[in-house]
Amino acid sequence: MMAVVLVCILIVLLVIVTNLWAWYLLRHNRDVPEQLQERDWPPVAVLLPVRNEEKYLAACLKSLLQLEYPTEKLHILIGNDASTDRTAEIAAQWQVLHPQISVHNIEHNLGLARGKANVLAQLVHKCPAGVEYIFMTDADIRPNPLWIKGMLQGLGPGVGLVNGTTTVGGSGILARWQQTDWAVALGLAKAYTYLPGIGRTLTAIGNNMLISREAYRATGGYEAIPFSITEDFELMQQLNRQGYKAVQLMNRASSALTEPVAHVAALLHQRKRWMTGALRMPLLMVALLSVQYLFFGAFVVLLCLQPLTAILLLLMRLLAQNMLVGTVLKRTGIKQLPRAGLFYELYLFFFNLLLLLFYLLPIQINWKDRNYRNNRT
Repeated sequence: MMAVVLVCILIVLLVIVTNLWAWYLLRHNRDVPEQLQERDWPPVAVLLPVRNEEKYLAACLKSLLQLEYPTEKLHILIGNDASTDRTAEIAAQWQVLHPQISVHNIEHNLGLARGKANVLAQLVHKCPAGVEYIFMTDADIRPNPLWIKGMLQGLGPGVGLVNGTTTVGGSGILARWQQTDWAVALGLAKAYTYLPGIGRTLTAIGNNMLISREAYRATGGYEAIPFSITEDFELMQQLNRQGYKAVQLMNRASSALTEPVAHVAALLHQRKRWMTGALRMPLLMVALLSVQYLFFGAFVVLLCLQPLTAILLLLMRLLAQNMLVGTVLKRTGIKQLPRAGLFYELYLFFFNLLLLLFYLLPIQINWKDRNYRNNRT
């Protein structure tokens, strides 16, 4: 019995220490100067794949047009992926009013690309001549006004891909919980990049991403690489194989807000898709994420055998978690929603159980109103 208690305490302590470790690294390291250096900014293209996005598209385009970047050097390409709502109509209206916006209806597949990857593949080919830096985002994203300039600051020798940091805005209790989820996950991933000798960018963030056209061409483009429902992660993997580096920024200029997923069913599909990419990360990061997942099982056992110890450790976890989340949001300048608190722990306990079951069952992943059997089909 004592051995079980000790193992459970070890697991819980590992979670607490991991969060504190990430908090410390984020507090004591910086990536690029917060003060942007003005220069002759290059022409850029923002690729916006859309499918049934009538709810968010207008607000997204408004935020992109408000970016602090020379208008004549900013091209916004919308790829309409067979939308069945008013998305195409809304996009066409904005195209008429703003010459830097162009709308492209996607009607066929290009090479191996499917779904969102197919839209992006075709939009790259539509980019104007002279554009060497391509930004990718989604219709439910609201980037910081300095987004383009901030992301360009991340480029350096050998860098082919730059990620910003996205977290959740909105309101309501589910939005609070998702903001905490995103901040913890991206905080841990960012802390990993600071590890001497082994640290590197772990993932790509497809709604907040910059890729050089040169690096993209080196991979052959989405039409030439294996299709994946985590298309951003697959692209980063292909870039790594071509010798290009990826960078993850965590500052105000490169930050963005995303709308929260509206209900639990959609959240399960989103997280099942993400898990297919997470399991391909380096073993150490998979282990760190697995320990986070095991926290609740260990806590429940401790609560039955050593209730006072369990409650004390839970309070320590809450403190460490809030410190990590607060630091991520402070670095990105994103407003923190009301703290998730103990109700978040209850949500996470039951949601993780449900997600594990959902992941193991042969349920198709619904993504952009299409169903996928697994990561490759």
